[in-house]
Amino acid sequence: MVVSPMPIRFWARAPTRSLKTQKAVFDTPETASYLAVAEQTLRKMRVDGDGPPFVQMGRAVRYRIVDLDAWIANRVVTSTSQKVAA
Repeated sequence: MVVSPMPIRFWARAPTRSLKTQKAVFDTPETASYLAVAEQTLRKMRVDGDGPPFVQMGRAVRYRIVDLDAWIANRVVTSTSQKVAA
């Protein structure tokens, strides 16, 4: 007796869309999670002007994902003695 394997649809999971592919902008908690920093750190970076670019919509602060990715890419260094580009 030959047992046929279970059809793929029963054991393969459909790919899930990540938060990044669902939205164009993040709020402060989402951005903090995306950058793996505390929300307070992100707020301090915003006040000091050394954080990622943001968009102000009235009182709401939003971060464009493309700006976050560019900001991260601009901070890549190869040595601890190397200065991060501002």
